[in-house]
Amino acid sequence: MKALLALIPLIVLTTIPSPIQAQNKLQKELRKGVKCFDQLNYGCAIRSLKKAAALASRKPESLKKDAALLLCKTRAFALAAVNRHEEAVASFEQCFATDPVFYLDPQIISPKIYADFRTARRKILFSKLKGQNRPPTLPPVFGPPPTERLFLHRPAEFSQRQWTLIDNKKRIHILLGAHFLFGDDANSFEPGFGIQLAYGWTLSRFFEASAGVRFFQHKYAGNNLKSGASGTLLVVQPTIGLRAHLRLAQIWDIGLGLHMGAGIMGVGNLSDRVGGLAALSAFVSVTPHPNLALGINVAPTLVMARLDNDQLGNSMSLPVFASIQLRF
Repeated sequence: MKALLALIPLIVLTTIPSPIQAQNKLQKELRKGVKCFDQLNYGCAIRSLKKAAALASRKPESLKKDAALLLCKTRAFALAAVNRHEEAVASFEQCFATDPVFYLDPQIISPKIYADFRTARRKILFSKLKGQNRPPTLPPVFGPPPTERLFLHRPAEFSQRQWTLIDNKKRIHILLGAHFLFGDDANSFEPGFGIQLAYGWTLSRFFEASAGVRFFQHKYAGNNLKSGASGTLLVVQPTIGLRAHLRLAQIWDIGLGLHMGAGIMGVGNLSDRVGGLAALSAFVSVTPHPNLALGINVAPTLVMARLDNDQLGNSMSLPVFASIQLRF
């Protein structure tokens, strides 16, 4: 009987897993879950990561911060992929509990996953606001400054990236600058002044459509001035276009555009021409404010029109503009 009683502690010790065994099992399930997720086997990933989360909940200090974030983030991704959104939100909340500045880039994360991340972030922020819901107190006019400030923590990453999250789908372009003519027209007219107004709207992350009008004015060269002419060349060009742009370092935009339209030209009361045009534009701009961009735009343009002798004439021009872009 005494021998049997002596065996009981040994049996208990051998049946209860040691901390090292539990840690090894946790790491094994975590690695298996991440591997299954990488192979798009979401069911396997959810099962393994659920086991890992259960093991980690018994002893939270058994996981380092990076491993804990990998666990909750990968689990949330897998749950969102199979439309188990409430569980995905709960898993993202665990990520915020592990790291209050946990962040996902919406430019590289799928909209389905980012929607659950945003819901979890909103719940965390609302819970903080609710916890701080008490009547505000004003400091005395004279006396020491207040020792407590209630504020809602906003991670630096959110402030740095907020410009990319603003939904600026509509733009107004205002361009001013010089207009140069090439070919035969360069001998007939002096360099002139131009203005362009355009309305644009975003089609996707990289593309924008636009419609607008360009107006140019040139002085007629004195040695070519014909009798009865006013000495001024007026050009009006209604256009439509498509621009492709790329954002760099959150504030710089570079891109190219293709524009087509009509060219309405007249030299005083001498004659009028109506033709077609095609332009290729290149631009660079800086965004000092989410709703404002300043830049430089050049747009080599080919204008074609039928002459008095019924032959097809063409002219090359180069607008060089400073641009102001209003976004709303």
